[in-house]
Amino acid sequence: MIRKVLFAISALCCLWACKDDEAVFDMPVPEEGISFEPTTGGTIMRYTLPENSNICAICVRYNDERGEQVTVQGTPFVDSLVLTGFHAPHENVPVSITVTDNNDVESLPVEMTFNTLASAPYAFMDSVRVVGTWGGVRIESAYSGTTSGVVDVYRVGTNPFTKEIDTLYVSNFAITAGEQSSFISMQSETDLTTVVLRSEDGNGNFVRSVIFPDLLQYAMEQYPREKLAISDPGGFSYEYEGAADQVHGWATSFGIQYLIDGDTKGKRMMIGQDYLERYYTYVTNAEGCGSYVQLELEEPQVIATVRVYRALENYGDAGSWRIDAAPWFKMNYDDRLPNHIRVVASNDPDLPMEQWTELAEFYQLRDGTAGNWTDQPSFSTTNVEDYDVMDPIYADVVCGLDSEAYKYIRVIAEDHFSTWHMVGDNIANYISYHELEVYVKAEE
Repeated sequence: MIRKVLFAISALCCLWACKDDEAVFDMPVPEEGISFEPTTGGTIMRYTLPENSNICAICVRYNDERGEQVTVQGTPFVDSLVLTGFHAPHENVPVSITVTDNNDVESLPVEMTFNTLASAPYAFMDSVRVVGTWGGVRIESAYSGTTSGVVDVYRVGTNPFTKEIDTLYVSNFAITAGEQSSFISMQSETDLTTVVLRSEDGNGNFVRSVIFPDLLQYAMEQYPREKLAISDPGGFSYEYEGAADQVHGWATSFGIQYLIDGDTKGKRMMIGQDYLERYYTYVTNAEGCGSYVQLELEEPQVIATVRVYRALENYGDAGSWRIDAAPWFKMNYDDRLPNHIRVVASNDPDLPMEQWTELAEFYQLRDGTAGNWTDQPSFSTTNVEDYDVMDPIYADVVCGLDSEAYKYIRVIAEDHFSTWHMVGDNIANYISYHELEVYVKAEE
């Protein structure tokens, strides 16, 4: 019996020794063939594995920024791996590298280190600044790296539910490259407000926050439209008062006067026998880039904002795409709307344009890749009451806080969106918008 027990123990020892021999792949990791190139949010590991070897895979293990272990595997058929999981820039991150054979047996590890560059949601926050302005804030940035992630905008104010000081969500925007400047409407209880920006990655993880305290805001109010006079000194406006079509019953009308008639959504288009067939709006002649309209106030005012509206489109009316008075006007209305707007002012309307004072500029990418102010929800209705409850869509061209008082304003449409490249593309450069409003410094 004792002899049988000893035999069993010996057999187990032999098996254990065999397993121990097979537990390590007898192939050194080719450390001299491995290099690291820091990149946005991580590093690129490049490697060269020896040919005619039994290496089946290469395995990389490290801890990411949150301290969680990450395992990345590669094969001999590629020569690089991307190691991610970082937002802040890091140096000398430890990494363990092994190779395995086709039985999934690993070699002894080689320990190395790598460096990383800041991710887009982290680096963007170094380039952004927030400036207080009329009725809100202006967010400016000059970021030149890769683009990913979003930024949430908060203000510090009184929570309407708890009645206590809190961080209140306002809006968000996608991280984009290049020089950007955008206005965000923001109501504050005082003339000074604190804004907090919080960036997130593409997975919704918080990355970084920056606080901008004590931003000055001025109160503004709409200048009465009945005190506004509008004119077309450059001769850009397409003026047309069309007679009613005998078959369909619509009458198409264009003119500069419709820019200040108070119809901010195009409700007037709803009135008549055929809905959305009456275009009481403004459109330029062909080659309208650089066109302008002139607004005259009854008395000089400190200009805060010029608000430019679009007409809302009823996509349920197939006929709403057709118009004979201005060729291709209605076909893809969005690309008739301006993406680049300037506002200049003067107290002498006879001065040459180059001597007018620049008050404000609004710009978005022509191709709409960073979003555009013209976006509207799709809707289909022939009910005027439904139309009334919809929100208007507009762009605010916001002036600086240090403006003087002016009597004359020119709104210059430098260019238009170009997002639709098929029949109806705006190759003739018509420019249209539906309504203008002027906001001035509120009386104290």
